Amino acid sequence: MYGIWFTLEAAKKAGFAGDELIVAGALAGRESFWNPWATNMNPSTRDVSYGLWQINLILPTTKRLLFRDLGLALGEMQLLEPETNARAARWLYNRSPSVPFYAWGPYKDIPPLW
Repeated sequence: MYGIWFTLEAAKKAGFAGDELIVAGALAGRESFWNPWATNMNPSTRDVSYGLWQINLILPTTKRLLFRDLGLALGEMQLLEPETNARAARWLYNRSPSVPFYAWGPYKDIPPLW
């Protein structure tokens, strides 16, 4: 069974804790309704977001580095696995330490939990 508790377990395994864990869980709810198989295609850009945290790979550099660092040899579909998606979310989170959860809102000048 999937949902908030399953999502929080995946986020914990990825290294989220305390307030970060709460925000990560809430973001997954906003992004995918805690559905690990959620995919969202943007027809205007042809990019797709994957999984609980809707990991987007439109930037080739991000995709290449994420795949290398997480060992994603089988491609984007691996991001539909909850623990892999949580690790990818943590990877993105770690790349924006001065602005927490930058990839989920602040890059558009809005808070991550708008």
